[in-house]
Amino acid sequence: MSLEPSTAIIILAAGASTRMKNKIKQLLPWKESTFLGNTIKVSKESLGKEILVVLGAYADKVRLECIKQDVNYIINPNWKNGLGSSIASGVKQIQTLENKFQNILILLADQPYITTEYINAMIKDATNSKIVATTYAHGFGVPALFNAKYYATLENLNKDFGAKKLLEQEKQEIKKCGCTLNILDIDTFESYLQLVAQKTPK
Repeated sequence: MSLEPSTAIIILAAGASTRMKNKIKQLLPWKESTFLGNTIKVSKESLGKEILVVLGAYADKVRLECIKQDVNYIINPNWKNGLGSSIASGVKQIQTLENKFQNILILLADQPYITTEYINAMIKDATNSKIVATTYAHGFGVPALFNAKYYATLENLNKDFGAKKLLEQEKQEIKKCGCTLNILDIDTFESYLQLVAQKTPK
């Protein structure tokens, strides 16, 4: 029997990619799939017991990746309100499921170096922690895992800062993930081209 807390994973993929020169960031090619497809893949290979993708902009196109990967998704009609709104939408949906989860792990679809190892480390670190978060230069951020104590708060997020303010308020409860991650995220098409160039043999 697994000793890890039961964990649901929410992948945020609702953004409009406004700095991507009319490209859909979630569907940009990466490894053998796309940014979103890779995030789904490493999540499915992890200790997570449920995966939910939150869609918004370009939902008609992005949902095809979810169907291809055989993963559940919802469309957040208020995605323009920012990450907080999409987190709230996902947490509310997880709460309606028959299975009840001790933790919810929030991932972004545009962090190309996310790994199954990192996800598993967060889930294992949650055994004795209320929050497990990723360390950034100026604080904590996602990927981040919250136990059930915070579900009600997460359901009421509605600002673009997503869970950042909550992490700042609850920093005394946070455990740093015991695994390292290259936390690069891709915000522009130029940064994507640089990423691909780094992975291309010379």
